[in-house]
Amino acid sequence: RNGDPLISSIQDFITGSFILSSKNIFIGYNKFSSAVSSFLTGTDKNVAIGLIIPAILKPIVLWTGKQVISCMLNPTPSCFVNINIRAKGKEYTKDEDLCYKDSFVVFHNGIHICGSLDKASIGSGSKNTIFYAILKQYGADLCAQIMLRLCRISTYFLTLYGFSIGIDDIMASLNLMKQMNILVDQGYSKCNEYIVDCLEKRLATQPGCTLEETLEAVILRELSTIRDLSGRICLKELSPSCSPLIMALCGSKGSFINISQMIACVGQQAISGTRTPDGFENRSLPRFQRFSKVPEAKGFVKNSFYTGLTPTEFYFH
Repeated sequence: RNGDPLISSIQDFITGSFILSSKNIFIGYNKFSSAVSSFLTGTDKNVAIGLIIPAILKPIVLWTGKQVISCMLNPTPSCFVNINIRAKGKEYTKDEDLCYKDSFVVFHNGIHICGSLDKASIGSGSKNTIFYAILKQYGADLCAQIMLRLCRISTYFLTLYGFSIGIDDIMASLNLMKQMNILVDQGYSKCNEYIVDCLEKRLATQPGCTLEETLEAVILRELSTIRDLSGRICLKELSPSCSPLIMALCGSKGSFINISQMIACVGQQAISGTRTPDGFENRSLPRFQRFSKVPEAKGFVKNSFYTGLTPTEFYFH
């Protein structure tokens, strides 16, 4: 499709490759040998793997995860895949090779120099992936062979490393809950000010909108900001080893909004770009007063999936 491969890495394969190629991964001889020999099957079963020079010699011999990727591409001089790539990863910030998130991927003469492999590097829909470079330079057969190698190595390492999700990963700290309460209270206060301004005809209308449409637009913007800010707070509070965060960073599954909804706040529920409409007589649900414009009556979910939703929040979501 559009000249790039239809088949690519997804989910567990991206997660395993991302963790393996992270800059804090160092493995010893036994694990390195087991990882690179995990792809010795099928057409690769008779490949003789050459041991590459380790990144650390003393006090103990250690290889990096990036060297495992390099060995996968070039197990021997006769199986040499000479690709050169310089591409931005999913979480690229700036300064290319000095990107502090290690999200600028560089392959030089088939050697993985820097950058963690994520969806932008081994996923679909891009011509900056290593698979596209191999397909273009060496053809479909070798590209499929490298895909199989990466799948076997990434799943083996993920099994070796251990990766699971538990309730501990989404438990909000006291500091986070305090910041969230302040954030929601400030948002509610601003929404109440908008409602009072609308009732007293002091709210400035937006171009092409009525007074009520303007009120809905400014309240929706304010409540959407709460979810965005809560997501940023969550990212600062979470540990780098948090499994949902790892999956969101590498693009294998979920997003930062999903993390925010699990930990901090589900946020405003929008239907066709607007807040929840009145499904009953001048109100969204019978529980609320008629003509109510407060956030709770129009689909704002204050709680998170961890804290639990109220019946009306569950219905809105």
